[in-house]
Amino acid sequence: MYGNISSANYYIRLFKTITANNVTLCPNSTPFVLANTTYCSQCSNPTPIYDANLMNCAAGCPLGTILDQNLRVCVSASTINGTKPCKY
Repeated sequence: MYGNISSANYYIRLFKTITANNVTLCPNSTPFVLANTTYCSQCSNPTPIYDANLMNCAAGCPLGTILDQNLRVCVSASTINGTKPCKY
């Protein structure tokens, strides 16, 4: 999820982090560089969702939102019919 950051700003921040810390290309098995680290990581239970704004793993979407699997962002629960909001 991108949180309160646009995808463009996320990639700019990611580029700065990668170049400042000499991080190599992350493999699919560990696709994220977490805040204050210089290595590739993955998000798994109990925090399986990557929050691009915080550059950290999260337990779920903020209260009242759910993860849109197609857009890969948290959206208002009312925008997707038949689903319940994530509990944060």
